[in-house]
Amino acid sequence: MLSPSVILQGCGAETVIFFLSVLSSAVICPALGRYCKDAITVLIALGAACLTGDAIFHLLPHALSQHHDDDAGGTESTHNVLLWRSFLVVCSIYSFYLFHLFFQVMEGGHSHSHTTSPDPLENKGLLEAETKAKREQSATKINKTLIGTILVGEVLHTSCDGIAIGAAFSKSLGDGLSTTLAVLFHEIPHAVGDFAIFVSSGLRFREALGLLCFCYLCSYAGILVGATLSASLNMTPWIFAVIAGMFLYVALAEMVPEMFASITSRSDKKGRVIFLQNLGLLLGFAIMMTLAVFEETIRTSLQ
Repeated sequence: MLSPSVILQGCGAETVIFFLSVLSSAVICPALGRYCKDAITVLIALGAACLTGDAIFHLLPHALSQHHDDDAGGTESTHNVLLWRSFLVVCSIYSFYLFHLFFQVMEGGHSHSHTTSPDPLENKGLLEAETKAKREQSATKINKTLIGTILVGEVLHTSCDGIAIGAAFSKSLGDGLSTTLAVLFHEIPHAVGDFAIFVSSGLRFREALGLLCFCYLCSYAGILVGATLSASLNMTPWIFAVIAGMFLYVALAEMVPEMFASITSRSDKKGRVIFLQNLGLLLGFAIMMTLAVFEETIRTSLQ
């Protein structure tokens, strides 16, 4: 049965993510000035560690736990169930690869990085050769395509995050907190990157902020879906398998390569970047491990 407390916990957690992500994009990062890149460097490493830690310490153990399958009809049946859940993790990783490949092609090679935003003057030489009317028409077309593609991708992305949060809180408060932290620390740099792209693509500040808010509002629907599926159909282990694959893909296939790219792009501060990245990684792993170790204690103390 769907518990109202689970919905309230999930919506409360998502509201915190929503508020901090928007605040970081519109206020905190601009206020940090030249220190913004350092903050984003730590957050990307922290997000990668939290996503990986949440997948390995929380989601996968619950997804592959045999106590969900005590009534499965024997050892062979249980083995088959766990095998199919493991296969679902692989399918999730491959699906998100195809998902990001599609949007990479649709964006036409534009960077969708957490640490960099597209240079609005990168095609200056070509645009100066065009007439003013053609230049405005071309720029409008490119901006609408890029903004629309990113908007669709972000709606799907935040909806999946919402499903993860809803399913996690349905399992336990400890799982909900760990998944919330994992989503939070990878969403903040992601939101900063999206906001920068929206603004550099020609949108006004309020318009960019409105689109960012719209993306996060869709996550509340995801919370309802995740909590409902977990409660009514007992699909929590299967949802955890899908979300674990998503978290592992985002962390290891997107964020870790971006960390290496950051070292290369900031070669004049290579030692500083490496230190900040290791700080974020170790802190993220420590947070996820601590939550896993004290999960039962947290659950008992809050009951």
